[in-house]
Order: sequence, then structure tokens, then C-alpha cells
Amino acid sequence: MVSVKDEWDSIGGITKKVVATILVIFALSQGLMQFSSYVDHYATVKDVQAWDKNLEVAVAGQLQQFKSQNEQDWLQRRYVELTDQIFKIKMLMKQYPLDKDLIEDYKALIEQRKDVLKQIEQSNKKLKELQ
Repeated sequence: MVSVKDEWDSIGGITKKVVATILVIFALSQGLMQFSSYVDHYATVKDVQAWDKNLEVAVAGQLQQFKSQNEQDWLQRRYVELTDQIFKIKMLMKQYPLDKDLIEDYKALIEQRKDVLKQIEQSNKKLKELQ
């Protein structure tokens, strides 16, 4: 049986150099292709800028939606508070039916509650537009 070393030794000097050169060129080209595919995995400046712009737009939209939701929550709590105050004043009006201050406060609370209800409706429309 003939070994690889014996076959290699039997080949002439120029042929050895040609085969060795071909193998080195092949190895270098494979290494270069591996490096090239490795570099392609990284984003370019344009990719990063586009991604950054899209992210900025998305964050701004989410922030606006969060603000609108917060405002709506605050308005709903205010509406409940005004309703509670109206019921308390109604109870006081039963005890003191002729008190003009209670009547004025009652009318003012009713108007405030109507305004808050309008603001809630506007906030609902705004939230629907954002979604």
C-alpha cells in the first residue's frame, strides 16, 4: 500500500509548487468569503438611520397615546368626583332647601360635569384616532 507521503514525494518539484499554490489560493479565497459573509451581517449606516427614524416615530406615537390615555383617566376620575359632590350637595339641599349658596354650587357642579363629559368624548375620539 502506498502512503500519501510516498505519492507526494514522487511528484515533481514544479507540480508540488503548483498544487501547493492552488491549495493556498483556495484556502485564502474561502477565508475571504467567510470574512465577507461575516461583515454582511452588520448593518450599514443607512440601515441604522432608517431603523432609528422608525423607532423614533413609533416611540413618539406610543408616548402620545400614553398621554391621551392618562388624560382620559384623569377626566374620568374628575367626572366621578364631580358626581359624588353633586350627590352630597343634593343631600345638603334636602336639609337646607333655601340656602342660595348650595343652589349655586349645585348648578356650577352640573356645568363642570357637562364640560368634563365633553372633554371625555373628545379624548375618546383622539384615542381612537391614535389607535
